[in-house]
Amino acid sequence: MTTSIVLPMVLRPGLGRKIVSILGALFLLAMGALIIAAGLDKPLVALPVGGLFCALGVVALLGVSKSRLTLDASGFTIHGFLGSRGYRWRDVEGAFRPLRAPTGQGFAVKVVVWNLVPGTQKKSTWRKVNRALGAEESLPAMFGGLNVEELAELLNQVRDDQKAAA
Repeated sequence: MTTSIVLPMVLRPGLGRKIVSILGALFLLAMGALIIAAGLDKPLVALPVGGLFCALGVVALLGVSKSRLTLDASGFTIHGFLGSRGYRWRDVEGAFRPLRAPTGQGFAVKVVVWNLVPGTQKKSTWRKVNRALGAEESLPAMFGGLNVEELAELLNQVRDDQKAAA
């Protein structure tokens, strides 16, 4: 990418990701309603199980609406249903790089990975999981309709531009 990037920039999940997530959420809600309706003669089983499916459907719908990636002059923030994680550009060590990790199920997990400057953020269980992928942090390639390579390239360009401006 050689164009100038205007910050702040907000990237949301692409249309395809939204459609798949909404369909999945509606499926969970429908399954929950069917389980409750079919099990009215056994409410001690049907209500908790059906309620769990409905709750998962609501969480999936909320997750679609809340997900976004915000890039600004100081860093970037990943927003999701369960909260936000922020990182400063100066805390990223090395380059953002794309990773397609095969799952053994016929598809690959597509993420952008990076490492942090030692001592900049506290240790976490999620960071230990990510280290198995070869980096400390990861970001799903679902924002702005960009593929994993394009998202990594965008993050590298913004970080390099901000370091040069500082």
